[in-house]
Amino acid sequence: MRIVHCLVGPPGATSRHVDLDRFVTALSTRWPTADIALSGPDAPERFPSVTWSVRNWRDEDEIPPWLDGSLDRARQTSSVRGDIELVTKYVLWFQRLDPRNPLVLMADQDGRTLPLRSTTTEEEVTDFLQSMGGSC
Repeated sequence: MRIVHCLVGPPGATSRHVDLDRFVTALSTRWPTADIALSGPDAPERFPSVTWSVRNWRDEDEIPPWLDGSLDRARQTSSVRGDIELVTKYVLWFQRLDPRNPLVLMADQDGRTLPLRSTTTEEEVTDFLQSMGGSC
């Protein structure tokens, strides 16, 4: 299993934000086994607005592919870490929540970006993630 960490968000300053209720509903529909935790209104500003964890158990004796993520308090940028295949699926899913707003996939280590468009393919995202080097 290849583990990667990346960010998905707008390429610059924006007033765009993700509707939290829509996000949580769509996330739980796409990944019904996700454990989702919303931050309360009294949570410190540095805490994300929502965090989640997905485990795709196939066999109790093996470590399943996994995906952990969060949506920042401004509800603009998502941090995601996990199995490269699930990260790829998440990145494209997140971009398609509101395809009118431009997003970029950002490498956690070196600041490189991949613009995400409605035509971006799984292969392009996977190639970008693989180019980030070893597991992080």
